[in-house]
Amino acid sequence: MVRKTLSLRIPEDEFTAEKVYNTKAYVGEGYGIPTPEAVEMIKLMARTEGIFLDPVYTCKAMAAVADHIKKSELTASDTVVFLHTGGTPALFAYAEELGTGELNEHLAFDDR
Repeated sequence: MVRKTLSLRIPEDEFTAEKVYNTKAYVGEGYGIPTPEAVEMIKLMARTEGIFLDPVYTCKAMAAVADHIKKSELTASDTVVFLHTGGTPALFAYAEELGTGELNEHLAFDDR
């Protein structure tokens, strides 16, 4: 899937394993435990882009991208391919961690 996706933007002969950056620095406490930065990224992406990130993997990956941008480790001249792998239904299992109060405020109907 990665090769096919990248071939749309990057010629296959330019895509090598050495150009893939992988780190465990943003995993946090472990599988299924969202970091505070990941929770904030879920909210930011939903609010500003209409993109729902899953609370297990994708939110941590996007938080890592945002952190690399803040640290100037990624710049406007870099090519970043972000694969959103799904998992949106898992958001419902993390209602408490995501602060459903804020969500309920956005969904509240005016009874007037």
